[in-house]
Formats: sequence, C-alpha cells, structure tokens
Amino acid sequence: MSYQTPQFDITPSSVDDILALLVQIHELLPGLIGLTKKEKRKFMRMGAGGEAFIKKGLSIATDNPQLAPSFISVTNWQSNYDSAGRLRTVISQLKELLGGCIDTEFVLRGEALNRALRFYAHLQNASESGVPGLDDYIGDLQKLLPRTGKPKKLKTAPEAIS
Repeated sequence: MSYQTPQFDITPSSVDDILALLVQIHELLPGLIGLTKKEKRKFMRMGAGGEAFIKKGLSIATDNPQLAPSFISVTNWQSNYDSAGRLRTVISQLKELLGGCIDTEFVLRGEALNRALRFYAHLQNASESGVPGLDDYIGDLQKLLPRTGKPKKLKTAPEAIS
C-alpha cells in the first residue's frame, strides 16, 4: 500500500483528549486481566476446533441442564463466552487503530529523519562552499548521526596463485 507524505498534526490538546478517552475505555472494562507470559503458558491453547467445541458444549448444557455438574454454572459459562466474543470485536477495532497509529508514527519519524539528513547534507555543502561558522553545527549533528548497522567489509578478489 502506498502513502503520501502525511501532513499529520496532533496537538497537545488532542493528545489530552485521546488519553482522557482511553481512561474512559479502561473504566468501561473494569474486569480486564493482565497476565505474565508464564501465566499465559498455563492456559490451554484453543485450536481450530475450539470454538465449535465450546459452542456445542454450551448448547448441550443449555438444552440439558440436568447434565451439567453443580460446580459448573452454565449461566456464567454463557456470559463469559458472550463477553469474550464482544471483547474480540473491541480488540479488532483497537488493533486496527493501534496499527494505524504505529504505522503513522513510523512514517512521521522516518520523514523527520530524512529531512534531518537532508538538512545535515545542506550544511555540509554550504560549509564546503565557504559559508563560515557551520563547523560546530556539523560536528554536533555528526556525533548524533544515526548508524544503519555495521559497515560492510569489501570483498577482495582472491589473489592469483603463481
């Protein structure tokens, strides 16, 4: 998917409004649970047939309440399952929103870096053309110049064996 260089302006006031809305969302979801990776590993993973298994089990238990043991509340089971489905809808929208925010931030930072590099090159050209007083600015920027990784070693041709 292509994009145009964005003109994206998010004001401090907008950030405050968004953060306030996020607080409201948290308040609407008071039962959210935070698990560690170790805790998540203790739960069973639901495979491809898991959804059908849950639905069928609920259907049988609902249609035949006498089959459900006393320690299983079919009402709570159904409520939790329904809540999970509704939460999945919310998660889908949040993922889309988060993905857009992450991609936009990535592009904006990339554009900012591109412009900083172009400005740096402009200062270097101006200095080489004899504009005085730029060396300190160039030096300051050079110290902060992002590196893109380790410099690649040039492969040399093997020497001829005589």
